Amino acid sequence: MKEFHAIRKFLSSRPRGNSQSERMENFYKHQATYYDSFRTRLLTQRESIYSNIGVPVQGKWLEVGGGTGSNLEYLAEELKKLHSVTIFDLCPSLLNVARDRIKKNNWENVHVHMGNALKLPFPDQSFDRVVFSYSLSMMKDWELAVHEAHRVLKTGGRIGVVDFFVSDEKLWDDFKIHSWWTRNFWPKWFAIDHVFIKKSQAEFLLQTFRTVKVFEGKHAIPYLSFLGKVPRYTFIGERLK
Repeated sequence: MKEFHAIRKFLSSRPRGNSQSERMENFYKHQATYYDSFRTRLLTQRESIYSNIGVPVQGKWLEVGGGTGSNLEYLAEELKKLHSVTIFDLCPSLLNVARDRIKKNNWENVHVHMGNALKLPFPDQSFDRVVFSYSLSMMKDWELAVHEAHRVLKTGGRIGVVDFFVSDEKLWDDFKIHSWWTRNFWPKWFAIDHVFIKKSQAEFLLQTFRTVKVFEGKHAIPYLSFLGKVPRYTFIGERLK
């Protein structure tokens, strides 16, 4: 029942507002309490980051667009190894859920911070790990967010990204070539909700960081499998300098 409510809110909500923060709050405020139950089936491959990026002892971890903080549950006991975790997001409603989760799990080293990922309020080379879990596609100027992530990531630190994507018409870096339907339908469908699926996103990451691991996958949207499967990728990279 919770999942049914989540998808109903997902399909009926629209990201209205003058700023990115207003659009996200208007989009998520009525579905925040049901968001995680639907998210589990919609946003697949997330666990691939947390099982492959590595957890540095006493390291500092940044979740950009971390929302409700549910992703941290993939770290389980590994979370205790970290010096600190910052959940960074624009949406007050989702961060309120994160605060409740932090209190419930007694995560003393986890904190929330509201702000814009295009201008992170942290000094250069502040973090050992930076993660974007289905958040880059929510940003129209996602390249700026990647540059900011590179800036705050320590030399030798790792970035993890999982998101929707579509390929170009030509093969690059051994990624699969998607069909005409996939390349043209999904970007337009998601753009209705201000989700920007870009052909160049994964390639930009490959050019900006040293590649550690890359995964591809395709999964259907819950209850809308007749539309076909949406491609997703997971990228784990390292800052060289």
